[in-house]
Amino acid sequence: MPLLRSLFKALQSQEMIKLWVVHVGANDLFPDRPFDPVPLYVLLTLIFRNSPPYSKILLTGLFYAAHVPNEYMDKVNEQYKRAVQYFGKIYGPERIQFLAAPGEFDRSIHSRKGLHLEGLSNDQLDLNGYQMWMGHLVPKMWQMLEGLQS
Repeated sequence: MPLLRSLFKALQSQEMIKLWVVHVGANDLFPDRPFDPVPLYVLLTLIFRNSPPYSKILLTGLFYAAHVPNEYMDKVNEQYKRAVQYFGKIYGPERIQFLAAPGEFDRSIHSRKGLHLEGLSNDQLDLNGYQMWMGHLVPKMWQMLEGLQS
C-alpha cells in the first residue's frame, strides 16, 4: 500500500496532468496463481477520482516475459482490456484507452547478457526494443492529447 499512498499524494499536487500512461510490468505475475485485477482497478479509480475531468489514461499491455507463459500474459492483457471497458463506461471511452504491445515485439528484441544494455534480464527490452516501443507509444499519446485544453 505504500505505492498507493505515494500515488494519492502525487495526485493531490498534480492537477495539470493531461495524460497518465500506466505501464504495468510482469514482475509480480506468477503463472501458478490467478491474476488479481483489484490493484489495477484501485489504481485507475484513484487516478480518475483525483484528476481533472479532462485528464486521460492510456493503459499499456504487457510484453511477453520468459518467466510467464504467453497464454497467461494474454489472459492478463484481456483483464486490462476489460478494465478499460469498465472505466470507459463510467468516465467515457475517450478518457481511457488500451494500447497493446505491437505485434512485431518478439523474443528477438529482448536483451541478452552482454548485448545492448548491461545487466538486463531476458525479460527487458534492449535499446532497439525501446525504440520500437516508443515509435508505437508516442503517436498514441499525441492522438489522445489532441484537442485537450491547455
